[in-house]
Amino acid sequence: MEHRHLHQARVDRQLDLLELAARTALSPAVIEKIDEGRFAELPPGIYARSAVRAFAAEVGVDPSVAVRELDHLLPAAPDPFPMLREVAATSSDPWGAARCAALATDATILLLLNAALIGLVSLCSGIAATVMLTEAAPALSVILTVPVVAYFILFAGIGGRTPGASLYRVPAPPRTRLTLHVILHRAVAGFQPRACPVRRVRRFAVN
Repeated sequence: MEHRHLHQARVDRQLDLLELAARTALSPAVIEKIDEGRFAELPPGIYARSAVRAFAAEVGVDPSVAVRELDHLLPAAPDPFPMLREVAATSSDPWGAARCAALATDATILLLLNAALIGLVSLCSGIAATVMLTEAAPALSVILTVPVVAYFILFAGIGGRTPGASLYRVPAPPRTRLTLHVILHRAVAGFQPRACPVRRVRRFAVN
């Protein structure tokens, strides 16, 4: 599919750009870019695809087909990992910034794991996730603490580095005999964000 198909479909429906913008709740500038095939100028990621879907639906084109066939022309979503790596590289305390980025990655992984766990419990119990979160929050918090503790004990305590630390090449602790004290110390150290240069990261994000 080329942009001419969307343009022709709009013309066939006798819709002008302003009317189409009103129907889709998209800005006239975005509508014009889609109509003219200037897809690279659209906002990146899911916004561009949602805009094409809305445009296609209003002019009578299958939205899924339109997005699939135009996907190679649409701007991709920015990858957060290179940005975090750049923070680590440009910081005056690179390992501190790397640990901060690693902690953010580990937090994301744990959020996804806990979301999957909530979905599994909801599926097995037949209770909606929203109901569990509102009416059984204390019990659910206890359940969700288990994978968090296990994550840091297994990866940081026993393995020496969490997946986030491995991704950002945070130096591994020196090899030593694994005792309960060493495992617990590593697990707690992997969880603590004290090495994260929060102020510098925030300034980078704002700029």
